[in-house]
Amino acid sequence: MSGDGSSSRAGEGELKSLVVGGAFLGVERAVDLLGRFVALFVFARIAPKDVYGTYTYLQSWFGALVFLSLPGLSTAVFRSSARGFDGDYLRGVLLRMKFSLIASAAFVGLSVYFGHAGRAEVSRGFALAAVLALPIYALSDYRSFLHGKRRFGLATLIASGLVLLRTALVVIGIAVGFGGAAIFGLNLMGQGVVLVAGLFVALGLRSNADRDPNFLSYGTILSGIAILGSLSYYADRLAVGSLLSMQDLADYGVAFLLTEPLRELGVVLNRLFFPRFAAEQRVARDMSYLRALALAALTFALLYYPVLLIYRFGVGWLFPRYADVLPLVKWLLVAAFAGVFVILLETYFLSQDRWLPFEYRYT
Repeated sequence: MSGDGSSSRAGEGELKSLVVGGAFLGVERAVDLLGRFVALFVFARIAPKDVYGTYTYLQSWFGALVFLSLPGLSTAVFRSSARGFDGDYLRGVLLRMKFSLIASAAFVGLSVYFGHAGRAEVSRGFALAAVLALPIYALSDYRSFLHGKRRFGLATLIASGLVLLRTALVVIGIAVGFGGAAIFGLNLMGQGVVLVAGLFVALGLRSNADRDPNFLSYGTILSGIAILGSLSYYADRLAVGSLLSMQDLADYGVAFLLTEPLRELGVVLNRLFFPRFAAEQRVARDMSYLRALALAALTFALLYYPVLLIYRFGVGWLFPRYADVLPLVKWLLVAAFAGVFVILLETYFLSQDRWLPFEYRYT
């Protein structure tokens, strides 16, 4: 009886952790989306389309080249933190700092290339990225460490501070009349300040210096696979910005950002279920995975048409200069929902005790 009672209490504690964690993660993602929406609204109302297009183009390159900084270590830190290997956090930060120098060199090359091509504004943006890539790429894993520890409230507080500072600086840059490169630089500087604070908070919460012997190999393999992930996520915007005009990219960027809340559902589910998947035995893990899939499918069924209706009326009212992006929004919504299922499948494979290369590559 006592064993059954302990199991029941453990199950109740796990459920409470999931509910509380989900609430904090939802707040964190909502604050992030609200910040981006505020910036988008100000861009759409004040700035010329080419300014927003340039800003989006630089942001896309900055996101795409994250694979050069060994980003798979972020998930490795997440797993190590959930399993009690706190020493891997600083180890991951130092490794990512070293590899971020490669990203900085790549941005220098892009700056020189676009400067010679006569695109001075884009060239200046890449020069800023070369300077700020190291702290932003290397210090972002405080969230992985805190989420692994299920310190969701603290992670949400820091992330919300980052969004507030970043958004405030971007809005100021737009209001002053800065170009896309300068606004992009303000965004990065705001992030960098808060990420330094996140580093010291995470370092102070380590309870041991233990290291997972598989940390580096696990993170390195994931970083190799992340090449496809980071490039594919930004490939559409990079293609539009490289082949068409900055005005065209502005239109596409608005449609993409308007459907981003649906993609964020997958991120929330990943952060919520990964610690549980990683700690469970195979049968229990499979059941948790099926429940997560059912939750995502139910969300898709309930939200698709209401969300599409909201967009139909909201875009023309809030973004009158971008009303012609509605047909694109419809298809990007479908793609966003599909991405949720892919993220859940990825989460399931990454949580296994043994490496499943075929299944993960397929995902």
